[in-house]
Amino acid sequence: MASETKGGATTSLDCQVVGVGGQGVVLASRLIAAAAMARGLFVRTAETIGMSQRGGSVASHVRAAATADDLPSSLIPAHGADLVLAFEPGEAVRAVGQLKAAGAMVCATRPVVPSAAATSGYDGQAQLAWLAERLPAGRFAPVRVDALAREGLSPKCLNVLLLGCAVGMGALPFGAEELRAAMCQLMKPKLIPMNERALEIGISLA
Repeated sequence: MASETKGGATTSLDCQVVGVGGQGVVLASRLIAAAAMARGLFVRTAETIGMSQRGGSVASHVRAAATADDLPSSLIPAHGADLVLAFEPGEAVRAVGQLKAAGAMVCATRPVVPSAAATSGYDGQAQLAWLAERLPAGRFAPVRVDALAREGLSPKCLNVLLLGCAVGMGALPFGAEELRAAMCQLMKPKLIPMNERALEIGISLA
């Protein structure tokens, strides 16, 4: 988990956000960065986008600390992440090596099947089972995307749903209010109500 002082205040965070193009990975990382800065933390970010427009892998690094001197690089080293926010099971498996020994993962359970693997039978279940075996209870939170559909919300709220779960787990250096403020800063006003509901659902799922 993120580092804390003796008083319990979070002083740093290394978070990697992973998924495929079009899922909202970059916006999720920007929301984390904005909310962390609202807490007075210094933030560095980096993105590896690649073939994102074709459904390829996308990874975003968000690092927050008390001062710039505490963050010599924008990239999180292997085994250095407090949190991995995964939008897709296969991408979660790719990123599990980024986690610290005590790190946590929030993972959407719905797979995104690449066109090249459309006949392979990939449904994400084997990947989710593999992750559940390797990450102890309390450190792995699989999130069902149909929680959005049940509330009549757009699948595009997935990023906020996962962030809400991370907030509910105490895995981020800020709370729901900072995240709501970041949403108002970075999203169109008409999108705020449904994303606020997605945030509430995510927190409850934690």
